[in-house]
Amino acid sequence: ISPVELQNLAFGGKPLGLDTAVKLTRVFDRDRSGSIEFPEYATLHKFITSMQNAFSQTDSDRSGTLDQQEIVTALRVAGFDLSP
Repeated sequence: ISPVELQNLAFGGKPLGLDTAVKLTRVFDRDRSGSIEFPEYATLHKFITSMQNAFSQTDSDRSGTLDQQEIVTALRVAGFDLSP
């Protein structure tokens, strides 16, 4: 999957967009081929799903956005170890 193809992938009903697709390709393209192979895509999908779940769990006021404290909590829920 190239970044151009990935940009149309929708998560939460919204397409990623080219800028985000390029960045995600850089992160998850382990063999540096410029595109995402199936195993790389599986890892990408798992990451995005994890972040969506963390967002849903921490959007305490159900506003559809996260404030600063909700972002910190969401990152911890997603498994990121943050130092103060």
